Amino acid sequence: PMSDEEKSKHEAAKKASSTINAHRGGYNETQLAKHLNSGKYIDKEHETQDKYHKSKLHEHDKKYGTNEVKTQEDRAKEQHKVFLDHAKKEGYEGVHEVHLTHKPGDIERKTGIKASQQENPTDIAVKFHKKPPHAEHHYLGISAKSSNVSKIGFHNGGAKAVGDFLTKHLGN
Repeated sequence: PMSDEEKSKHEAAKKASSTINAHRGGYNETQLAKHLNSGKYIDKEHETQDKYHKSKLHEHDKKYGTNEVKTQEDRAKEQHKVFLDHAKKEGYEGVHEVHLTHKPGDIERKTGIKASQQENPTDIAVKFHKKPPHAEHHYLGISAKSSNVSKIGFHNGGAKAVGDFLTKHLGN
């Protein structure tokens, strides 16, 4: 059983947990993008965001004895693998470019594809060298927070199934 001190620390950690959700999601996203981009930062902004979210999670870990940093790093590694396996099954091969697209207007600005954040909550857009013959373009989008994979710009039944698959395998 937990001592009173451990119990109060555990309760405090649970309360503080909701305040770091944005940093969990942010760090998971920047780490996943880094894995997809051959282990390198896309640009300075990507590096700054990654280090900022990591520092916030690290503070939380130190204060409450949690493993938030490692949890998101491990999760991003696994998502990277699952995403690339899925992409390959769909006929996409060879990552060509990776873009962080979580801000409104990012998708069109960075990929040239007209899609609003409402229609398409893509956090990371990945351009592949090879696409399946039926695909409109070489991009697949990932919504890291909800663990969805979608084809940017149009909806198909496949995206939901993959979302369910990712959520099942990776949790949220």
